[in-house]
Amino acid sequence: MKNSIVYLKLKNAHFKIKIGVKRFTDAIALYIWPETQHFVLLHFTHKLYMNLIFKHITFFCGLFLLVGGYAIAQPKTATGQPQPAKRIVQVSGLVVTGENSVGLPGVHFYIPKAGRGVSTNAYGYFSIPTLAGDSAVISSVGFKRQWYVVPNDERQSVSVVIYMQADTTQLPVVEVFPFATEKDFKDAFLSLKLPESDMEHMRRNLDENTLARMRYEMPMNGAMNHTYFMNQQVSKIENARFSPTNQLLNPFAWARFIESVKRGDLKRKEWKDDE
Repeated sequence: MKNSIVYLKLKNAHFKIKIGVKRFTDAIALYIWPETQHFVLLHFTHKLYMNLIFKHITFFCGLFLLVGGYAIAQPKTATGQPQPAKRIVQVSGLVVTGENSVGLPGVHFYIPKAGRGVSTNAYGYFSIPTLAGDSAVISSVGFKRQWYVVPNDERQSVSVVIYMQADTTQLPVVEVFPFATEKDFKDAFLSLKLPESDMEHMRRNLDENTLARMRYEMPMNGAMNHTYFMNQQVSKIENARFSPTNQLLNPFAWARFIESVKRGDLKRKEWKDDE
């Protein structure tokens, strides 16, 4: 059975049409025009029928997805109306320390949503184009992180001053040794042998007689000179109304001298070394 179109003229309003289907895969459609009382009888095979249905379904599905995707892609406000495009705002500023207000170089002004940022120059100055309402992160090593929100108003440029607070991080103490293990250190320390010449110099420099001579020959510094001068002033004030004393006429001094001679103090090695 082939595809066929049949045009018939209706004689009256009451009629019966009996159509026989030769195969199960055949399809029949009947279209009637009341104005002209004509009808069209369409007969086509199952393959052509399925092709037509598939084309119509594909067309309407594509149209539905296109319209729905366009509606979803439109930005909406809280009332369901499309959002206006965000304005570009030029943000410029100076990043300084919070203590002495000195410009900080190398501070990062980063906008996470936009995925871009800028660093301050040697004087702490920066400038970057942003969108109204963007949030920026200001960070630098050794300082606490700061946040800044670009104002959403009518201004096309904004100037700011950002104060950074110091953030001191205490790191654990690390001791570096030239030995892999503690046992290696102990072995190296116990097997250490100092040169004999160095040991001899150490013993000679720490000799008690040598240290005593160094103390005796050490000149007076500023504090000692001041103390001596003040003692002389006090002595003059106390003896202002008395005749000056002479130790050669002091019997007690002579008594101590005679006793020291009897003990043999003048024969000691200390006196000879001092000479």
